[in-house]
Amino acid sequence: MVRVWAKILPVESGCWEWQGSTDISGYARISYKNQPELVSRILLSKIVKKELTRLEYACHKCDNPRCCNPAHLFLGTPKDNTDDMMKKRRHICFINPNKMREVGLRMKKFLPRFEGESHPQAKLTEKEVLEIRTMYVPRKVTLKSIARIYKIDYTTVSDIIRRKIWTHI
Repeated sequence: MVRVWAKILPVESGCWEWQGSTDISGYARISYKNQPELVSRILLSKIVKKELTRLEYACHKCDNPRCCNPAHLFLGTPKDNTDDMMKKRRHICFINPNKMREVGLRMKKFLPRFEGESHPQAKLTEKEVLEIRTMYVPRKVTLKSIARIYKIDYTTVSDIIRRKIWTHI
C-alpha cells in the first residue's frame, strides 16, 4: 500500500489523482497480487474490508477515473455504474452522438426509439409493409417472390409477416 500512497496527489477538486500508470480509459491501475488491478477497487476493498467480486464495482461519485479518494468511491453493481453514468449524461451517446451511431451503440432505455420509416436504416414504408402482409398467401405466393419485388431479403419478409419487425403497425 505504501507504493499506492506515493503515487497519489490531492488536487483542488478534492480528488486524489493517481500519478502512476493508467489503462486506456484513464483509470488508475497497478499490479496487485501479480495481477493488473484498478487502484480504486483496491482502496474500496480496504474500506469495506473484503475483496470485491467481479460483479462489485468501485464507482466514482466525482467521475474522475484517476481519482483514488475513498470519499469519492462507492460500492456498486455494473447496473449501478451504468445507471450513474446515464443519469450524469456521461455515456458516449450524450457526449458525441455521431460516435455512438458510428460504433453502433443503442441504449433503448435512454434514447428515443426509432420505429418504422423514422428508423435511419428503414428500406420500406409503412404502406409497403401493409402491402407485404396482404400480398402473402401461404403456398401461393412465396416469401422470395415478395422479397424480389421490394428488393429485400426473404427473411425480412418472413419477419414482417410474423410480426417480429414492424410490430407497431
